[in-house]
Amino acid sequence: MTHSTHDESESFDLVVRGGVVVTPDRLIRADIGVRDGRVAAVGDGLPAGRQVVDADGLLVLPGLVDGHVHFREPGMDRKEDFGTGSSAAAAGGVTTVFDMPNTIPPVATAELLRQKLALVARNAHVDFGLYGMLGQSNADEISPMAEAGAMGLKLFMGQTTGDNPCPDDGAIHAGLRAAAAAGAGRRGARGEQPAAAAVRPRTAGRGAPRPARAPRERPDLVEVEAVTRIVTLAAAAGTRIHIHHLSSGAGLARVRLLRSLGYQVSGGGFSSGTCR
Repeated sequence: MTHSTHDESESFDLVVRGGVVVTPDRLIRADIGVRDGRVAAVGDGLPAGRQVVDADGLLVLPGLVDGHVHFREPGMDRKEDFGTGSSAAAAGGVTTVFDMPNTIPPVATAELLRQKLALVARNAHVDFGLYGMLGQSNADEISPMAEAGAMGLKLFMGQTTGDNPCPDDGAIHAGLRAAAAAGAGRRGARGEQPAAAAVRPRTAGRGAPRPARAPRERPDLVEVEAVTRIVTLAAAAGTRIHIHHLSSGAGLARVRLLRSLGYQVSGGGFSSGTCR
């Protein structure tokens, strides 16, 4: 962190003037100087840049990262597209998003990933990464997707938006092994197992609004079973796994138990029901 005295000949592309800068350990009133897209100086009385933003009375924070968005392009952009979704992200201070692959068609091959990259890059207002999908028969596409720019892989262990049935255990294991070999970024799973979901009563939650129905339609057993199974398969494949939409106390307890036993698993997020 640079402070105070600066040569007036030193130029910045952008100076954010007079805001309260949020650092990891404290708040300080300071200017921020940006050069070539990077913070070059933080201090009092920085010389003016080619652009100056008056931040007096405002908090100045680093851009946020949203690691899990569903912008629904291609195929379902009547709900939202990359332009509207990334505009909303930017308005909220989110400067990087990672988009999920359950679009139409699902992003399950390198060619489909390249097509989606070309499509959404035209309308993206923030930095972004794209997930590829781990499916029933695309283990040989895992490495090509990583080479094409996939920042991670998503496995859907239960039916959600789009027609993406859960692969069988053999296909999951093969896909995870291919991901480990390719170094294919973050591996994630949505923890709902269709067979386990059959334990719920047929009338569970009938007549209630969706948020109120969800806990009865998807009992904790569904998540606990899926978490245990996918972590076991990931360990056998030699890779780590992240549980998306972790949404029950029992599921969280199972993740903590598995971590205490040395498994490479993390979890996060909350889902009150099927994604829109």
